[in-house]
Amino acid sequence: MFGRNAARAAVYVVRDPRDVAVSLAYHNSAAIDDAIKFMSAAEGTLCHGRKWLAPQLRQKLAGWSGHVTSWLDQTDVPVHTVRYEDMVAAPAEHFGAALEFAGRSATRAEIERAIRHADFAELQRQESEKGFAERTSREAPFFRSGRVGSWRESLTIAQADAIEQCHGAVMARLGYEVEKC
Repeated sequence: MFGRNAARAAVYVVRDPRDVAVSLAYHNSAAIDDAIKFMSAAEGTLCHGRKWLAPQLRQKLAGWSGHVTSWLDQTDVPVHTVRYEDMVAAPAEHFGAALEFAGRSATRAEIERAIRHADFAELQRQESEKGFAERTSREAPFFRSGRVGSWRESLTIAQADAIEQCHGAVMARLGYEVEKC
């Protein structure tokens, strides 16, 4: 949409689609099966209505795999892909690499400060104290857990299989373990 003249680089953060399904269902106050169906829909969009958020550009997602490959396979803007799980496991290393890729410099202290401020517990504390503008539910917080692998406790075998059947090739490309495909 914007092309090579609009950005020098992009950092693309990707997350295991099994965890995305759990998070999306919670965020949308929907059933997990509905989240899985949405993530697999080539015609899926965000911001197609004005129900909750301020007006935004309609965003075509093309499903989880379509969205991921649209970033990985385009050649207009250099892309540095970071798996969410790797960021959680080694935040300073991966955040520092993303900054370097984007041509931004930061001291180790600045990186560590940013990581402290982006910690899930800190985000939950801030949301509890001050609210969060993009929160879509009055009852449920926006920053739920951010845990890696929470899908193992939340998805049925059939749900995990459905995600892997639809997205297994892209998951494998990104180094995610595909258990049943």
